Amino acid sequence: MAPPLLSMSSLVANRLLLWKLTRMRTRFFGNDRRRRSWPHGSRLSRAATAGASICLLLALLVSGCVAGQRSVRAQISEIPRDDRSSITFLFMEPARQADRYPAVLYLQGSACASVTESLPYLQPFAENGIAVIAYEARGVQPEDDGSRCSPEFLAANNRQQRIDDAYSVLAQARKKYPSWDGRLVILGASEGAAIAPEVAANEAGTIGLIIMGGGGWPQSDELMLLERRRLERSGAGLEQTEAAISELRATFERIRAEPSSLTVWRGHSYQWWSSHLWTSPMEHLLRVGAPIFVAHGAKDEAVPVESADAIAVAFEAERKTGLTYKRYSELGHSWKDDKGDSHIREVGRDIHEWLCSHIADLRCP
Repeated sequence: MAPPLLSMSSLVANRLLLWKLTRMRTRFFGNDRRRRSWPHGSRLSRAATAGASICLLLALLVSGCVAGQRSVRAQISEIPRDDRSSITFLFMEPARQADRYPAVLYLQGSACASVTESLPYLQPFAENGIAVIAYEARGVQPEDDGSRCSPEFLAANNRQQRIDDAYSVLAQARKKYPSWDGRLVILGASEGAAIAPEVAANEAGTIGLIIMGGGGWPQSDELMLLERRRLERSGAGLEQTEAAISELRATFERIRAEPSSLTVWRGHSYQWWSSHLWTSPMEHLLRVGAPIFVAHGAKDEAVPVESADAIAVAFEAERKTGLTYKRYSELGHSWKDDKGDSHIREVGRDIHEWLCSHIADLRCP
């Protein structure tokens, strides 16, 4: 018997995901109450309304989803950690799947929003024959929208935790989903882009790495440059600039002196900052054996484009091949231009073309 269209580890998880998907569909496709009638049980039929709804939910970037033709199966599972907390992860099988297929592991940014917020943007992978693996950051639940971070998130979410969770999720997915052939594309966005190179360098099945809005510098260097740029734009004089830079350095030293502190600075605890500020993604990028695609907006206000430029410079200096670097001259960190118009479709098309040139059995034009 074929598994249900949506299988969950519990009825509660099922309802949370259904609620989140319904909310996303309303956001992207309008409020049609006739389409918002979800069943209360844990199983959904493969056809008709349920199939059409999930197709709509996952059709932000690519159109043409038809009920009964491109239905997907998704499953939420939980993996226990040693300290009795658990990792919540989602595995979405590709539409029109082959007997065996590759997968993409998505590593999201630093916000305490649920990874389910990103499901519409991951749709092109499932449409083109790649399974999607995604997991929640520690302390984040499927209903969280990022408006308020939990105490657990502030206390326990950090770079090493996210990396350890990635390895646990991948190990579990290999056991649980035999149709995944082991080939892995790792996609990191923002904070996830700083973590992805280390995971990619250590995962033997990695066939591709995609970096969106991430660079090669340590975060402390990026923040210093961004602060100088902000002061320059504000017209600050030399004395004011040096005072602000000195205060930023002093903050870094306080974080270094109290690496486990739950004191919050710029939305994150010192324990989070201490895990990122002095770690360089570059050393891991240079160890990755698979092809790499780096996408970065030249007007990025969170990660300076110079940090991404440095990746291309380092690869050339090391005479290392396999890097494709796409610099979007008019876009910022959220892939929007100065008018606020999103260009995520353009970025998505470029990623799709790159994937098609590196994975032979994808559904490509």
